[in-house]
Amino acid sequence: MERDMFPVKENFEDMEQKERQAFGKLILKKWTYIRDSWMKALKKHKDQKQVAHRPNLQDFIYIMSRCHS
Repeated sequence: MERDMFPVKENFEDMEQKERQAFGKLILKKWTYIRDSWMKALKKHKDQKQVAHRPNLQDFIYIMSRCHS
């Protein structure tokens, strides 16, 4: 992949080493937040989906009572 294909900061090459490191930490922090938020939302969606398909105890009792009749 070409280096200039997705520029994050236009003057990154001209920045001092400490400025680059600080900028890198900022980007990493933002990326971590986005990733964690995405994983949390994905897990919540998955959990809600599993709960929706899980029969509750009363449904089970009703079904079992109909089978033994």
